[in-house]
Amino acid sequence: MNNTDISKSYSWPNIVHECFIQQAQLYSQKLALELDEQSLTYSELLYSVYCLTNYLIDKIQPNKIICQCVERSFKMITDMLAILSNDVVYCPLSPLDPPERLKSLIQDTSTKTLLIHSFTWQTILMTHTSCNLIKTDSFILFNYISNNNEHHITKSISVTSDNIAYIIFTSGITGICKAVIISHSHILLYLQPSVGVDALRTTDRPIQLSLCTWDVHIHEIFDTLILLR
Repeated sequence: MNNTDISKSYSWPNIVHECFIQQAQLYSQKLALELDEQSLTYSELLYSVYCLTNYLIDKIQPNKIICQCVERSFKMITDMLAILSNDVVYCPLSPLDPPERLKSLIQDTSTKTLLIHSFTWQTILMTHTSCNLIKTDSFILFNYISNNNEHHITKSISVTSDNIAYIIFTSGITGICKAVIISHSHILLYLQPSVGVDALRTTDRPIQLSLCTWDVHIHEIFDTLILLR
């Protein structure tokens, strides 16, 4: 139970997003995501992650927290993977929360950067935050992607398994919201039992249901992207 060396028993990298990259290289044409009538293959998702990672690389500092407040979309997954690829900590915020709670969580994280969408722009403005707001569905970003044919991360970024991958906050029902900190190794250790029992098969189509502020949300996503063969 206390063994945190992922590589000893599983042929995985020790970093969550590198596990996804390995999966994308092995199954490039396999569908990774479906939403309504749209779909993305692993290679298409990986390309989007590379582009956003490179776009953000000089705009954020390693080991800091970046909050994300977006609606359910492909960009939610792309943003998450790009944040991890830049060795920064992912913190999801729900656009369904009242502005007062969002403001409190933003202050608690001391984040300097928020990734948002056009649909959540007004919600975040109501928090009166002074953070740098980056619309990941903006024309500027689309223009950047269209002019950069990048199939790799352009800058060397060092990430270890002990680095923090994400934080989530408790509901605060009993008082002050408390931050729960999860490292890369913790996520991968959580996934190990699913590998042992062959929990996901090629023909499976897992459905992601939980809100982004629930811990299980992260595991639903990475269970599917990393384990599905």
